[in-house]
Amino acid sequence: LVLMAHTIKIKPTEEPTIASLRDSSFIAAESDTVIYVRRVGEETSYSNETEVFVIANRWSGNNGGANLIYNRAERILEQKYE
Repeated sequence: LVLMAHTIKIKPTEEPTIASLRDSSFIAAESDTVIYVRRVGEETSYSNETEVFVIANRWSGNNGGANLIYNRAERILEQKYE
């Protein structure tokens, strides 16, 4: 089962948490894994970069994130290494 939810307004510099989701108490109680996807950029000009965070993981407890870039030529997501 996949559930998509809106977030509350957070600053672009803030890290997302489970509290960033609307109705977060229900989502936290019922979900095995919560994955947060955010496009990088300002509201008027987004880049091809996306941040993906695992902010809740009931199975292993491991949380973390990755920066991904959409490669239009090959139509794939690639991990951005810094």
